[in-house]
Amino acid sequence: MSEVVALILFIGLLHGVLFIYWKGMGSARKKKYEKMYGKED
Repeated sequence: MSEVVALILFIGLLHGVLFIYWKGMGSARKKKYEKMYGKED
């Protein structure tokens, strides 16, 4: 049972890190796209 809990915690932590990383990359990528294509929303 503890292995399952540890796995869930690990996956949750991994998702949190990936989410924060993706948010940071997304904002940088958005600026790059705005510069490349001009602002078209």
